[in-house]
Amino acid sequence: MSPIDLTRRDQDKKFELPTDEAHLFQLSPFIAHLLEMADLHFHHDSAVLLPEYETGPLDQGAPLEGKITGIAILRACLLQAKQSPNQKILIAGHTDTTGPAAYNLTLSKMRADNVLAALMGDRPGWVKIALDKHKVEDYQQILKWAAGVRGWPCDPGPITNADNQSTRDATKEFQKSYNLEFAPKIGEDGIVGKETWGAFFDVYMDELKKSLKTDDAGLKQLRQGLKFIDGGKKAVGCGENFPIEGLGKGNFRSATDRRVEILFFDPGEEPKLDCHPTASQCAHKKCELHDGKTFVFKPIDPDPLPKPQGLRLSSPGIDDAKRASHGAAVMLNDDHDNGKFYTPPAPAGHREAEPIFDLDLLEDTPSEDDLLLIHIDLAPAGLVGNLQLQAVEGAAAAARIRLWPKSTKGAQADIIALPAAIPANELPKDLFVEGMQTGKVTLEATFSSGGVTLKDRLVLNVVELRESQGGTRRIIYDYNTDIKFEVAGAPANYTFEWDLDGDGRFNTAAFETGKTTASVTCKYGAAEDASTVKLDQTAANTRKVYDVAVRMTGGLVLHVKGLTTIGGAAVRGMRVALNSNQGQPLPAQSTAGLHTLFAWSDVVPVTFSATTAAENAQFQASEGIAANLQGANRIQFGPLTAANAVTPRSGVGAGRRVIGVIVGPAIWTSGQVQEDLIATVNHEIKHLQQHVAVRDNAPPNNVWRLLDNQFGGANGYSDFREAEGHHSELLDPNVSWRHQLPAVQGDLQAFFNRYNASLGVLGGIPAGAARTAARILLQTMYRQIPFFEMKRPGYTHFVRAPL
Repeated sequence: MSPIDLTRRDQDKKFELPTDEAHLFQLSPFIAHLLEMADLHFHHDSAVLLPEYETGPLDQGAPLEGKITGIAILRACLLQAKQSPNQKILIAGHTDTTGPAAYNLTLSKMRADNVLAALMGDRPGWVKIALDKHKVEDYQQILKWAAGVRGWPCDPGPITNADNQSTRDATKEFQKSYNLEFAPKIGEDGIVGKETWGAFFDVYMDELKKSLKTDDAGLKQLRQGLKFIDGGKKAVGCGENFPIEGLGKGNFRSATDRRVEILFFDPGEEPKLDCHPTASQCAHKKCELHDGKTFVFKPIDPDPLPKPQGLRLSSPGIDDAKRASHGAAVMLNDDHDNGKFYTPPAPAGHREAEPIFDLDLLEDTPSEDDLLLIHIDLAPAGLVGNLQLQAVEGAAAAARIRLWPKSTKGAQADIIALPAAIPANELPKDLFVEGMQTGKVTLEATFSSGGVTLKDRLVLNVVELRESQGGTRRIIYDYNTDIKFEVAGAPANYTFEWDLDGDGRFNTAAFETGKTTASVTCKYGAAEDASTVKLDQTAANTRKVYDVAVRMTGGLVLHVKGLTTIGGAAVRGMRVALNSNQGQPLPAQSTAGLHTLFAWSDVVPVTFSATTAAENAQFQASEGIAANLQGANRIQFGPLTAANAVTPRSGVGAGRRVIGVIVGPAIWTSGQVQEDLIATVNHEIKHLQQHVAVRDNAPPNNVWRLLDNQFGGANGYSDFREAEGHHSELLDPNVSWRHQLPAVQGDLQAFFNRYNASLGVLGGIPAGAARTAARILLQTMYRQIPFFEMKRPGYTHFVRAPL
């Protein structure tokens, strides 16, 4: 006996059956095949479909594969319609019970409509709903998702639901990145408005296409396979009427209940929609779907997004569809060798040699500005084989660049020759490109495995930055004379913009006047005309090293350093300083003049020894000093000619005498200024502190007492103490020697000589505490040298760390 199938719609159906037989009636429910946009795909009180839920934050590196995200459910819906073309669809939105019922009904309909718009590709409809009903945390989550799936620098950080500066900055980065890959371009203002919501939608759709491995035409064809129960009621709102949890509870907040259901029905099993007289109404007591008797829900388990598979060559700022650089700002100097040490604000009216640009005087600094990062990524992980990397324009193109395995150049043997084979198990991998000759280079990466070939290209333009003044390249530039910077070797129709003060903004600083197609001319001083960029004589521009940045429309600057001249020999790199040689005037050549700068007494950075009558008379006679060496007269002017200043002291060890400082007239005749006088006297203060350390042995067994015990007398540690004295001038923000003015070049040379002489002395000190302390002293000075050049072989004043 076969059962007779009935549904609840058969309640009025009549059957004529024999009464002398047994009959079996079977009540069967209809099936609603359910895809659910559940849980955290919607924020509370928002109608914006999230592409990625908040758990497993992208900024912690959580993989995208394996997650049932909003994009994955849209994908599953289209695939379900393709696999079951006779099924019809209804989209139903729901809320939890917080808020008024009428409000929740409207919100649920908006959520359903938002999913429908995403499913059908209705960009204007989706944007309108997003504008009308969103939360800040929605676009914070979308920005974070875009950072993860696109690699864009638009992660806003923690999702706070507050439109903070971090979110606005991330939005601006999203807008910039979007403009590089999509058209038409949108505003880059950091504001999430109509244009940016439209851009979010475009990225949704692009990721949906990738997940389906299709294009616009293929996506359109899949959408044409969607069939709805009622064309006028494709999406309906059910409000708070059918909660999953918190049944019967009012004002119950639930992430589970704020959901959208995408329901598929087999032919003949479509629900009646009497419960929705219109798409915006819900007569929930008439609902067949949720009466618990007519329908049962059979979940459709969507597949997670497929693991990404692809090959990608990338570089900072290069991310457009053409795989050629698009004009991002490229810093030409990442070597802040001395500028970062000019932190104290300059005194009003201060004028000295101003280093304007410092583009890596030589080569191979720890932070290379002439090496371009290239990142190679292959997905999924675990592929076997070799990736082939080559310059496809031929041998000439390969000669334009060199590849290094790390961000600092090394030995010739480290160079990676093109074409190169890179094992897949070494990827992802960073390589660093050095420009050798001007021209275009297209890098091509190819990987073949299992009959599938992956390929990507990246176009680089190698250009050269040149500088000159009066047709000559040099380090020190004359005050108030044009400096010309130009780019050579760039393709036609490129536009260059210059950031001369390193603030990351182009054409906005007070002394940046516009963009140029080939060159820029810079003045420092009063003279100015329309063809130049003026650097004003202001305190803000005093003693400042600027990072030079160049933006190229359509291409990337891969910096090849120009040549400049040091001592008649051409070397790579350039430093530009304006030799105005201005500063505060020196005081009068007298003790009274010194006291205008230094109000010395016995309360100074050292504790002085009481001056004996014999010592006082000796120094008065030898140095032509009338006043006594005590109190305010601890610093005095004298007739010294062989040195700028001396530190009067005598004796050894515990018998050392520390009396004061005498400054002679040589400093007034060497082209220096008040700031240099201050640095010179501070040099002598360093010596006083050394002598006190010997005299008092404080702290015990300090390097100066140990050296004095080892050698004895004034000459025992003279190289070490002079090296530290000149080293203190390197760190002094007032001293001008590091600008390499000829008048004070001797200060730089003095440190070079004394430091290297100390290295020679170090080797002769017997093993023990004195030798260890001396080595630590020299190592400390080496680490604190505020620029890289003096640590590199080949530099005129090269020094090395003690072993």
